[in-house]
Amino acid sequence: MVKIGKKAPPTAYNEFKASLAYNSIVQGTWICVADYQSQLCISFYNSSQAQNDEISYKFSCKAGSFTLCVLLETGPDRANMQVSIDGAVQGTIDCYSGSATRNVVKTLAVTIVGDGEHTLNFKGATRDPSSTGWYMVFTAWWLRD
Repeated sequence: MVKIGKKAPPTAYNEFKASLAYNSIVQGTWICVADYQSQLCISFYNSSQAQNDEISYKFSCKAGSFTLCVLLETGPDRANMQVSIDGAVQGTIDCYSGSATRNVVKTLAVTIVGDGEHTLNFKGATRDPSSTGWYMVFTAWWLRD
């Protein structure tokens, strides 16, 4: 039962962000392009293509363990996306593949400490030894229980 006047705690079910809804560019130059082969008809990427390019998103969520899902494009010139929440590194998403492939959903187990507002960062800190670039190309991200 929810009492009138009390706000229900946020859940992971409703946390979805299109890639262009970022809060700050930490490093690099990022652009959004129309991409009609992409699931949401957009792609967002770091055109600067430099190591350590980084982008930041704010979101509200309850504390707990979740699965971060990222709708992205893999390819031969992709960086690995280092994921951090509130400054704590959660892991890395491998975005390398032998050929460009759109609409790939990659997942990562994450832990959120404390209810409320949080900051999610994607950073191109590493790459596969076979990768020829530092691109991070994605469309959206979301959390699920």
